[in-house]
Amino acid sequence: MKLFKDMSATESAHWKKGAILGFYTYMLLLFIDHMYFLYFEKELFSSNLIFWVD
Repeated sequence: MKLFKDMSATESAHWKKGAILGFYTYMLLLFIDHMYFLYFEKELFSSNLIFWVD
């Protein structure tokens, strides 16, 4: 018994592109937040905001 149907090749390719884009967006936000912390010694974004934006 399957809970979900199999994805088509197009759906699978779009899912992979979306996952990669989300990962790099998350890494970019973490990098910006970390650099801001190093320069100004306070956080630009809260951890919850970074988690929920992605």
